Amino acid sequence: MEISKEGFKMTKGMDGSITLLFDTKRSDECAKFAFKNNIRIISLYPGIYVSKDLSPLFEIKDFIEGLLLDENVEYSKLISFKNLKFLSIPDNKKDVIDLSNFPELEILACDFSDRLKGLENANKLRSLTISNYKSKNKNFVSRGVSHGFM
Repeated sequence: MEISKEGFKMTKGMDGSITLLFDTKRSDECAKFAFKNNIRIISLYPGIYVSKDLSPLFEIKDFIEGLLLDENVEYSKLISFKNLKFLSIPDNKKDVIDLSNFPELEILACDFSDRLKGLENANKLRSLTISNYKSKNKNFVSRGVSHGFM
């Protein structure tokens, strides 16, 4: 983990991409830091992101291309983030996620649940990681999902 001179925490991916751990205690400053440094991937890291919803990110919702969510956050306003290319989303056990709301989505890491909808509409998807998938038939077709990944 790296810390900027302004005190913001970041991680660097294997591909060189920078992820900003969004600090809700300094939301405005954090958003400006992301813009200034062209950091388009945001992580809602527990303890640093302390809001129960996504409203602190609304100032940069059109700027963000990647979002790593925390299961303790309400996802109902996620539909506003239309430019996402990368989404990491655990199942928070309550909100429905319709992937057809994210036409630019290329990379998805998620928990499989009945609340995950629209996988068949993720036409630009090139990388998919699904956790907690349980199937008697060991395939997606039995769950009504057929995307050509098999």
